[in-house]
Amino acid sequence: MTEVCVERRIECLVEGKWRSGRIAVMQPELDGEDWRCELDLDWPGYKKSYPVMGVDAYQALELALRIVPVEIMASESFCRGQLRLYAEQDLLNEERLYKAFHAQPYGKPS
Repeated sequence: MTEVCVERRIECLVEGKWRSGRIAVMQPELDGEDWRCELDLDWPGYKKSYPVMGVDAYQALELALRIVPVEIMASESFCRGQLRLYAEQDLLNEERLYKAFHAQPYGKPS
């Protein structure tokens, strides 16, 4: 298994208690002629892992990092207002999510 390139802790509210989870993007690895970064999202009630491909290591890593906020927003936990970043008091909402992951929604001016 590849080493973690970047990791962020996330917490999910389960039955009134905050439970730990993690978001991790692994180091890019050569996969044939392309590059791959494994994306791993894991918190109570949600687990998803899959490869993100790119033509080079930079693109694979960049695409994996761009997918993270999309995956979080698509989760039931986010939609129910049950997520926050580790050691923060405020629940994740769309604005906080974009800021925390330096993301900009498509179709909105930068």
